[in-house]
Amino acid sequence: MPASRPFKVFACGISPENHSFSRLPTGLGHFRDADPERFDADQFIGMRSTAGGIAEAGRDLGWKLRFPFFAEAMPSGLLTVDTFEILACRLLRELEKAQPVDGILLALHGAMYSRDHPDCEGEILRRVRALAGTKIPIALSLDLHANVSDAMVRHADILTGFRTTPHTDHFETSYRASTLLDRAMRGHLRPHLYIGRRPMLAGMDMGRTLDPDGPMSRLQARARALEESEPGIADIALNAGSYHGDIAEAGPSAVVNGDGEDERYQAIADALIAEAWSSRDVAPSIHAKPDIDSCLIEAKRCFAERRPESAAMLARGARSMPGGNTRSVLFYDPFPIVMARGQDTRLWDVDGLEYVDFLGEFTAGLYGHSNPVIRAAIDRALDGGTNLSAHTPYEVELAELVVARFPSIDLVRFTNSGTEANLMAVTLARAATGRSRILVFTGAYHGGVLSFLAGASPVNIAGEFVYAVYNDLAGAKALIETHAADLAAVLLEPMLGAGGCLPGDPEFLKGVEAAAKRAGAVVILDEIQTSRLAPGGRQQLIGLDPDITTLGKYIGGGGAIGAFGGKAALMDMFSPGRPNALQHAGTFNNNVISMAAGAAGLREIYTTERVEALNRAGDDLRGRLNDLFSEANAPLQLIGLGSLMNVHATNRSIRSFVEIDRIDNRLRDLLFFFLADRGYYIARRGLIALNLELRQTQIAGLYDEITKFLDRYRRLWT
Repeated sequence: MPASRPFKVFACGISPENHSFSRLPTGLGHFRDADPERFDADQFIGMRSTAGGIAEAGRDLGWKLRFPFFAEAMPSGLLTVDTFEILACRLLRELEKAQPVDGILLALHGAMYSRDHPDCEGEILRRVRALAGTKIPIALSLDLHANVSDAMVRHADILTGFRTTPHTDHFETSYRASTLLDRAMRGHLRPHLYIGRRPMLAGMDMGRTLDPDGPMSRLQARARALEESEPGIADIALNAGSYHGDIAEAGPSAVVNGDGEDERYQAIADALIAEAWSSRDVAPSIHAKPDIDSCLIEAKRCFAERRPESAAMLARGARSMPGGNTRSVLFYDPFPIVMARGQDTRLWDVDGLEYVDFLGEFTAGLYGHSNPVIRAAIDRALDGGTNLSAHTPYEVELAELVVARFPSIDLVRFTNSGTEANLMAVTLARAATGRSRILVFTGAYHGGVLSFLAGASPVNIAGEFVYAVYNDLAGAKALIETHAADLAAVLLEPMLGAGGCLPGDPEFLKGVEAAAKRAGAVVILDEIQTSRLAPGGRQQLIGLDPDITTLGKYIGGGGAIGAFGGKAALMDMFSPGRPNALQHAGTFNNNVISMAAGAAGLREIYTTERVEALNRAGDDLRGRLNDLFSEANAPLQLIGLGSLMNVHATNRSIRSFVEIDRIDNRLRDLLFFFLADRGYYIARRGLIALNLELRQTQIAGLYDEITKFLDRYRRLWT
């Protein structure tokens, strides 16, 4: 093959890890990055992933790379027949469109099974070979726990795999496969595969490489030495196999990638697998640290096996909603819990499992579930009719309660969500100042279309935004001064809520407010979450005086609601009786359910005494858990204020969102699954929001379960 032109290479990935004996099916909705219309291979450049290795190798080797998708799914049960056929046909269709090609690179797993095809990888390779012909080299990269079949060896020319468990060499493996393919296309390698097997399901210490003296580590060292010393050996793949696969070729194997045909390559493969055979009865490397990835896989497997109805409900939902989801924050791997009902502090899922609710509807569920006072207020409102097409007494009462509670609010208007409240506040600021720019903070979240957790979200509203760093007063003041002539507002949370419960330093908050007012910009304080921290919100605690305050979450007593209010001179711009009044429509702005429930909650339940008691309880719980983490030397901590807190997997001090964004939170994920299987429900992202119905015994129960978690997984960090 001439090397004077760029090689045209087709690359693709399908990489689920299936469990033949699990009852939970893996459907198309479980896969990410499986749509060629939305997949962009260039986005993976710079990532230490399998797709990143392919993309970077294609660039470095000067290929004309066609990389249409890389479908990945979390470990679960058999692929549905339809899912396998859709993905396999999609791969073949894209390959046919890419023809002619000089080489093919497939990133598969080696443990992919469906009812009709116990060896999915072998079947994919058979179809690819039939389409591509015998002269096009095919390179295959696999997981270390691959069951390498005869069909894989027969239809692939090059086969390599991961060399570490826990798997840390995704990038290196696919990059190495790409390099071997490039050598074959240039005629520098005449690839031929030789496989050695013995009749065993387990061996090679299940692939563990943390222990340098363990069986797999010794085998890998032996393989690397052979690659260096034996001429013609291009690569050796040691595959620990997966005994969760109901396939004839399940189990460990050694694959030698040789240059040409030579019997000594087979002898080397046989010698390596014989060494694995001789150590098959060696006790696992228990003195080595367990790895967190393996712990997570096992935790997810247990989680999934106990919740087949949640999995089925999500699959059903995916037929009418994208991904079975209509609220992004609720989705997580392997699938989210589907709740059937709630009562006081407890939740029950569709599988009948019971939980104590420590999430509190992401801070909105302050009153627990079916609080009798709230329920009675809603019943009375419903007795009078649901949609009255007019003003009602309920909105007047709720407005009076809000104005009385928050001194910075002279007048208030209601919306259906906190997102709408912030949109209206921003609109009001622009109208009042005649300016366009809004200063926001990276890591802040002000609603679905005002999200700045990772900078600018593609679904955000159009507008001119200036991005500042939270808790960096000098930087924020400089930006305010620079953009003063065009700055309509500063939009500020007194604590980053969705950004990890990072409190704003009082000096920072006060300094930003003062700088904004000097610049003639409107100060919008988003207290949608933090208004519950004190009778008058966090602004009362530290002495802020915003021009506009936005509210939501618990203010509606469990109903859909948002509110924005502030100085009379600003809010009067919405007064319908004045000339050129700003319009603010919304069919359900004053819906009787939210108005009645919200008024009952503020009037009868969340009194000053209850506010202070709940937030003292939160401070106490956060402090005791942080002491517990410190005593265990665990890389975990809770940050937040009062009844709101968030777990982060680090024991370093956290002051900025940049620090939060860089944390490896796998240990926090493990905590989530541990607590869920013991009946304690928090957010997957680590949020804990106390509700008023929680009893001391339940709070003590959470503390005890976290103590057990630390005892069980202590060896992950010691």
